[in-house]
Amino acid sequence: MPEIRNLTLFRFFPVLLLAAMLFSPALAAGAEEAAQKEKAAEPRKGLEQEKAPEAPKGITREEAEKIVVARVNGTPVTLASLLQVMNRFTPREPATAAEVREQALSRLIFQELAYQESRSEGISVEKDKIDNSIANLKTNLGGEEQYAAFLAREGIKESDIRGRVERSLALEIIYNREVVEKASVPEAELREEYEKNKSSFVQKEKIRATDVFVRSDKEQDPPHKAKKLLAEIKDVHGGDPWKLLLDGTFLVRDYRMTKERDKELYEAAKELKKGELSGVITTRDGAHIIRLEEYAPEEQLTFEKVKDSLERRLRSAAQQKRMKEWEEELKKKAVIEIVPAKEWKPAQG
Repeated sequence: MPEIRNLTLFRFFPVLLLAAMLFSPALAAGAEEAAQKEKAAEPRKGLEQEKAPEAPKGITREEAEKIVVARVNGTPVTLASLLQVMNRFTPREPATAAEVREQALSRLIFQELAYQESRSEGISVEKDKIDNSIANLKTNLGGEEQYAAFLAREGIKESDIRGRVERSLALEIIYNREVVEKASVPEAELREEYEKNKSSFVQKEKIRATDVFVRSDKEQDPPHKAKKLLAEIKDVHGGDPWKLLLDGTFLVRDYRMTKERDKELYEAAKELKKGELSGVITTRDGAHIIRLEEYAPEEQLTFEKVKDSLERRLRSAAQQKRMKEWEEELKKKAVIEIVPAKEWKPAQG
């Protein structure tokens, strides 16, 4: 069973969040969150400009399955499918009910076009992958009994589930082929982005030390206590602060310091070599002894060092762009018919 690596698939191809559930409950949650965050798609000229169809009142699920709201190269899109997508669809920006219907219908049409493209290119899904997905669904639902209850509750058969799984996996394959593999980011664009934001690609100075910290206390003199501890570290513990026996009057910690927050410690650490102990450092909050563990100066990261992370960051935008291009390519060669609401009626037979 192929791994779904890009949740954009579910944003644009909402076959059902059931398809995500077939892989794992976590993926299903991620898919729904991604779908909710996705910005509403812009209406296509000439297609969604028609008045948004109003759903008839008082219709049953069975009747909704027979009502055709659009045809894509002759393939019907039903009211039941439209309502299903609308229930999952939450645009990021405020939208009227009519706008939500239009956007949901646009996505359904895109989905159907993509699926038809997968069929025309001879994409097929192996039976064992569908079987594995069904088995995962049963596990996620809690077993055979819960699975049977799920089918009954949804009013569907296992053959319906298998069809939806096959459709989802076929869409994944065609999506990867047409979007993921074609949405490359040219190196020239990466370099331009690097130069434009070069100041942000800086690795900050890093100073890490073992810090023996004697906090200010009315009952003890922190510098005096620190001097005794320093002598013990050198004479008894071979320069290792971690071998001190804690008595509640001080602590030993791994500490990362910054120039702004730890001025005295920072200045002392800059004078040390790795593994070297400082003397007693007095600060407002007490007294310290540090042993330098790690130092790395501020570094301007080269293009080569940030290229991969840059590419990952820009790939999402590239995929969005390629997705829109692909949608237009599919729609240009398609025959799409929107059925006016006044003509909505269950298909006969």
